[in-house]
Amino acid sequence: MATRTYRDGNAEVELDGALDALADALMSGAPGVVVRAMEAEAEAILADALATWPVKSGKSRDGFQIRTRFDERGVEVALINTAPHAYKIKFSKYTEAELKAGATTARQRAFLRRRHGQGAPADGLTMRSVWSERIRKPATRSEKKLAEDIGPQLTDLANGG
Repeated sequence: MATRTYRDGNAEVELDGALDALADALMSGAPGVVVRAMEAEAEAILADALATWPVKSGKSRDGFQIRTRFDERGVEVALINTAPHAYKIKFSKYTEAELKAGATTARQRAFLRRRHGQGAPADGLTMRSVWSERIRKPATRSEKKLAEDIGPQLTDLANGG
């Protein structure tokens, strides 16, 4: 009997027989369309978040994962961070422009960089939660767009296309 192994990081799952057939059935048709669209949207949100994530190294940047879960309620695609402190990270109280204008010497620039990082990308983001601004809000905004994008595909599938 053939088995299929799925690996993601340190996790590994082997499916054989009926479970393998169930996984194929879940990913064909409408569930597959929905899952692929949701995963693509989560990957886009993650890429945008990492581009402006204020911590350039460490556990919070490396801890991002996209997880897909099927259960009796349906399918869930989640963008999580395994670092316990990731949701606490905030943008600096100064913007990038303020940090650049406030430092006239190399020593001042180095001090401000250590103390405040890159600075907030925009004035309205100072002291705001990075998780909320770069992960939660974009995910919430994408729900309607996602439904509009996959609606025609689901209609085609329902009509036998």
